[in-house]
Amino acid sequence: MEQLNFDYNHVSMYKTVFTSVFAHEETAELIVPDAQPDILRFVETGAVALMRSKEGERGQVRITGVTDVCVTYLPDGGGGVRKLETSIPFSAQAESPDITQDCLICARVSVAGTETRMINPRKILIRVNLTVDVMCCAAQELRIASGAQNAENAAAELLNGECSAQMLTELTEKTFLISDDLSVPALKSPSAELLRQGYTLNTGEFSVVGSRIIVKGEVVLELLYRPEGGGLACFEHTIPYSQIVDFELPCEDSAFDVWPMLTGAYLSPDDSEPGRFAVELHAVVQCARYTRQRIDYVADAYSTKYALDCAQEKHTLRSLDSCSTIPAMIKGTVPAAAPVGSVISVNVFLAQPAAEQTEGQRGITVPANVVMIYETEDGRLLSAVQKLACTLPLEGDAESVLMFSAAWSGEYHTSVTASGVDVRIPVALTVRRFSFCRFAAIETASYDPEKPLDCAGRPSVVLRRIGDGDTVWQLAKKYCSTRELILQSNGLESETDVCAGNMLLIPRRR
Repeated sequence: MEQLNFDYNHVSMYKTVFTSVFAHEETAELIVPDAQPDILRFVETGAVALMRSKEGERGQVRITGVTDVCVTYLPDGGGGVRKLETSIPFSAQAESPDITQDCLICARVSVAGTETRMINPRKILIRVNLTVDVMCCAAQELRIASGAQNAENAAAELLNGECSAQMLTELTEKTFLISDDLSVPALKSPSAELLRQGYTLNTGEFSVVGSRIIVKGEVVLELLYRPEGGGLACFEHTIPYSQIVDFELPCEDSAFDVWPMLTGAYLSPDDSEPGRFAVELHAVVQCARYTRQRIDYVADAYSTKYALDCAQEKHTLRSLDSCSTIPAMIKGTVPAAAPVGSVISVNVFLAQPAAEQTEGQRGITVPANVVMIYETEDGRLLSAVQKLACTLPLEGDAESVLMFSAAWSGEYHTSVTASGVDVRIPVALTVRRFSFCRFAAIETASYDPEKPLDCAGRPSVVLRRIGDGDTVWQLAKKYCSTRELILQSNGLESETDVCAGNMLLIPRRR
């Protein structure tokens, strides 16, 4: 047996072997320390998720970390707001047979909601709902035949095909430190107390410079504290950051998907100066690079002289069609139990966006759990929780695979009404749209030069009317001819001149 001597193109890429967004729940019991009073009622439960590790092994991906939780409450018997703090470890897992320890993993974990229940005045149960967004990728090199050097020796005809896909070609990440000093004048008083700190990591934009991208963003730090004289108050501080992420090859004409995540958060008081703090945040920015590549391949082959035995392989390439961030506004009313005097704090936990089909239209719904702390007109401190959502129209090909993620910047707007508080919460919805490029390519082809085709019983010329769906290639292959010979025999310049209903002379190649 003789082999066609194919030329092969080698395409390096990453195959997405697993991607998912799933919910994970952790619970913990917490006992009030002896030095603190009993619980009368809860004010708020704040939580920040910190990712510590991500690893794949033997069909499973595991994301671990901790959730720093702070429960504020009003004590039985009166007095100012108190706090209970704890760190709840989490280990979120998902399974897929294609996950191995060599997979590169991008992951994000966010708090979708919290719930605190009183078991008794000195013991509570905390439930934290997390949203885990994970993508596992494996390095892959495609070996695709694009032509044959000895096609003439075998009287072989090759049908060439091509496809274009914006494929995942590089994954990289960078850990970095964000640090700052801040001063909160209201906390200089010895009777004031810091109760809870919250962190929101935002990625604003990135720019391409050669073989690197510059990622810019900010961290919004919110401090909830009890000032001198009692009550509650909030302090906000924004820390900008800028990081350079290096890639192996030039980044022009590439698309990027950036996944930021906090891995550690520390707020340390300055013992020498009350009200002054050092902020130290550990973060990782995970970057996926998509590059558009054209792939030429041999789609089919036959010989007019020998029986050609071809082996074909099917390929499916995942292509990023677009990655866009859409501004949206979650609006609604948070009901109040009593007339509101002032809003102290609004905390937002975004749940996973979901595509919905209603009345023939597709849309994306972004749900949120909104926690509001407010002071009533008669001076009482209360809180309220409300589920809100916004829905955006979803345009484009219904067959595309869509992935969504939503982020809250820490900004909100409030307006007191007779029934409660109207809130407007700007969010950013990132929509990733993927399609699949599917094709079958000839991998190998062999023939026996000692066994030529027996064409004695075949006509030398066939007169054939073109039917719907017929191609010149199919007719040439069926009648042992070639495309060039058919076009020449019928005085045609190209295959586009062939229409259904036409009569064609199809000569057999000699």
